[in-house]
Amino acid sequence: MSKVALILAGHGSHIRHQTAGIVWQYVDQLRRLGVAHEVTACFWKEQPAYYEVLDTVTAP
Repeated sequence: MSKVALILAGHGSHIRHQTAGIVWQYVDQLRRLGVAHEVTACFWKEQPAYYEVLDTVTAP
């Protein structure tokens, strides 16, 4: 398999940080399935932000 990065983008919330939990559950599940070399998440209104994650992935 070629090295591929998969970034799940979520909305997030400044008020209820647990809203990101479902996105992280999908990240964990996709990692276990081995669908990509790297699987992570980013959010609009939570950390990590979109621009932060784009700077951290190493796979194209």
